[in-house]
Amino acid sequence: KVSEMRLTKTINHGKSRWRVRTRLNGKRTQRFFTTRRQAREWMRSVQANASVEDFWELRSPEEKYEIVELFHEAEAKAVRLKDLQSALVKYQQLDPIRLDDAVKNYLCVISKRSFRPSSAKQTRIKSESTL
Repeated sequence: KVSEMRLTKTINHGKSRWRVRTRLNGKRTQRFFTTRRQAREWMRSVQANASVEDFWELRSPEEKYEIVELFHEAEAKAVRLKDLQSALVKYQQLDPIRLDDAVKNYLCVISKRSFRPSSAKQTRIKSESTL
């Protein structure tokens, strides 16, 4: 757990430095950096690590195992998690269609294909009986 972080300019060993003070896992800590940018980068990395720890802390052992297994499976199939996430977003943006409309669309597509008349009729009978 990370408490509030304080960034101040100070003199350390006779040199001007940037100091970050905080509590990490209940222990007081401070770090010194030569530039303000380095100090802020360290602060961001500590906060990012804390959010990752919180994520795992809220998961049951079974969930943790399942997440790791899915990650390994995706890695073995050379699938990037970012690609899965973008595909999910695209999927969620699709408009749902009613089942009877989907069947009508399917029958329209089938009727345009060159089937024997009996095959087309059988397809229509089977699909209409499922409604």
